[in-house]
Amino acid sequence: MRVVLALMMVPGFLCNTMFTKTESCLDPPQAPDTYSTAKGLSSIECGVLCGQDDRCRAFSVREGNGSTCYLSTKRIRLDYGCSSQFKHFNEFDSRCHFHGIFINSTYGCRCYDGYIGSWCARLMQDCTEGWKTDHYKGTKEAYYIQPFNSPVHFKVFCRMVHGGKTFQMNQRFEFPSVNFSRPWAEYKHGFGDYLRNGNHWTGLNMLHYVTTNRPHQFIVIVHFNEAGEIHWRQRFYKNFTVTSEVDGYRFDFLSSQPNVGGKDRKLEDGLSALQGARFSTYDTDNDLSGDNCADIHQSGWWFTTCGGYNPTGQPQSPAVQNKTSDPTHMSWPHHLGYSAISIQLYVKAT
Repeated sequence: MRVVLALMMVPGFLCNTMFTKTESCLDPPQAPDTYSTAKGLSSIECGVLCGQDDRCRAFSVREGNGSTCYLSTKRIRLDYGCSSQFKHFNEFDSRCHFHGIFINSTYGCRCYDGYIGSWCARLMQDCTEGWKTDHYKGTKEAYYIQPFNSPVHFKVFCRMVHGGKTFQMNQRFEFPSVNFSRPWAEYKHGFGDYLRNGNHWTGLNMLHYVTTNRPHQFIVIVHFNEAGEIHWRQRFYKNFTVTSEVDGYRFDFLSSQPNVGGKDRKLEDGLSALQGARFSTYDTDNDLSGDNCADIHQSGWWFTTCGGYNPTGQPQSPAVQNKTSDPTHMSWPHHLGYSAISIQLYVKAT
């Protein structure tokens, strides 16, 4: 619980500064940041003295017979479990932006909604940057991001584990169904339940700005029903980038490799044959066939021909073991033709 010492209009003084009491093992007489000492002052009087001095950021008081006031140029770090003859107070700072809450033990703010920094002054570029801060590590929530090259911010689902994952798509049979047969504008901006990481597509515009802002790898995880057992497989695409809408959101990457954690983890390559393709939806046909593949598959993807797989198709029950001939069903390449029951796409900064 925060104890606030408000010092306002004390007779004989003029001060409107607030301080928060903090536990600490600091020994002020030995501290290098102690720059002034005054004897015979109470906590209130010492606080007023600190509040009137622009250099002072914290003060300590040893009360009792011969009480002494110590002023410090830096905030006092929080410590527990020590017996101290001093009372310590840090200057309260209300500079936290965007609903951040000041935490004196870290000399900064606790940020929310994707904001980062000591004072929550800006949005994280991507979920990887958020993962590196103390604000969001270990969380699984929707946050705002804004890559440095983007004029706007985006709402995305982040998994702040294993380097921070910015989700592009989640498709699972057990989640409420979401129609992926959408027009170009919705694939551009995103749709579905990304706030809780349900079935969703975050948006091609986000993917363009995130992957061209700084290097990212594109990661695909697919769960298959393999002979009655559920196995997940994974593949990585290094230096993955997506161009702007003007260029049709073409994608490119430097190299690809599967997860090498075991034979049950290796996912077949589903993107190399499509490298350089423009994205297609039923109302914007950019594929190389004479047909409208997005309309046939009732989805949107970097289609080149209409006879391949369909990652944004309709998820099938785990009871469906083998890939069907229905072009609207969700699918990803598998050497034995097993059915995909879930697909996750996300990017992670490298």
